Amino acid sequence: MTRAKKGSVSIHNRKGFLRLRLPRNWFNGKLKFLSLHLPDTPENREIANAKANLMENDFIYERFDFSLEKYKLSTSPKMHICFIDLFDKFREFKCKTLKPASHHNFRTTLNKLKMMPENILMSPAKMQVWFLENNSQEQARRNMMRITQCYDWAISQQLMPEPNPFLKLKKIKKFLTPSVTHLP
Repeated sequence: MTRAKKGSVSIHNRKGFLRLRLPRNWFNGKLKFLSLHLPDTPENREIANAKANLMENDFIYERFDFSLEKYKLSTSPKMHICFIDLFDKFREFKCKTLKPASHHNFRTTLNKLKMMPENILMSPAKMQVWFLENNSQEQARRNMMRITQCYDWAISQQLMPEPNPFLKLKKIKKFLTPSVTHLP
């Protein structure tokens, strides 16, 4: 990684997410960071670069917001759209290798994700609870399994940071149907 020019805003990766490092001379020698809460992807690097340029220009033209409120990103709608788009890409990838009859299962999971409120889509634990409340136990288990696979795929494609937050969740047990016994 190349070193940033002194007095400029630089982009850093911290645990797979982007943050901006602000020049010390802007804050009387104190080190300041602004976390963007975006995964480190090429698209998000462009967003971070644009934000860094805006901050530098604001500083030059003496309109810099030292509270940093002006530069914070609103992440809720983006996260919502991002995860749905991510699962749709995963669905397209999987459908190349699956039998046509299995395509329906991935479309169903995608449709369920679109039905979820935004605040639920940002939390793996809330997603699991929502699936359990709005589906049978077996459907919830299968949907969570597909979502976990999606996140693993996204990590392998460098679209999302490690670790997979869905792996930390307690697995939904497979529903076993009681066997029917025939009495003599």
